[in-house]
Amino acid sequence: MIKLEDISEDIRLGMLDFEQFSIENEMVSKRDMEQKGVQFLLKEMLKTYDFKIIYNALNKPFLEGRKEQISISHSHKWLAVAIHQTKEIGVDIELIRAKILNIKQKFASDEELNYANSNIEMLTILWAAKEAIYKTYGKKSIEFKKICIAPFQLLEKGKLDGTLTLENEVRKYELMYRKDGDYFLALVTHGI
Repeated sequence: MIKLEDISEDIRLGMLDFEQFSIENEMVSKRDMEQKGVQFLLKEMLKTYDFKIIYNALNKPFLEGRKEQISISHSHKWLAVAIHQTKEIGVDIELIRAKILNIKQKFASDEELNYANSNIEMLTILWAAKEAIYKTYGKKSIEFKKICIAPFQLLEKGKLDGTLTLENEVRKYELMYRKDGDYFLALVTHGI
């Protein structure tokens, strides 16, 4: 039901099986299940009940009064939470589905479309990586085409380089991705 993993000295990842969690906790409402799932997962990851999740004006989650930074993602069956000890972090989990072909023009640059073409798995990784960078940046109104992912080789797990182009700067990110069943997870491991 729960998977906990130390990605590095500063980054911890937790995943919770929503379906199993809701059955064991007799929850029907998806919203209740998500809120209680996040609380449960954070309690396991932080090894304490002493935390409160708050959201800023842009709906980015924070732990009130704590230095750790968090990111939350959910897709169908899975909930993922990433914690960095001190820096902004982004995580995204996506179910691999052919529906992504219908929106690829909206989020992928011409270069990305050129190397990913219509490969559903590559497009899913691109989407998840861009979501993770978007969550790390933490501000609204970023066009996903301004987030670029360098060409990569499709593997079960690997590393990605991404950039976010803003008006006055270009931010660089390193990410990891991996396939877990019918899902891809992307996680920002370093921002420059």
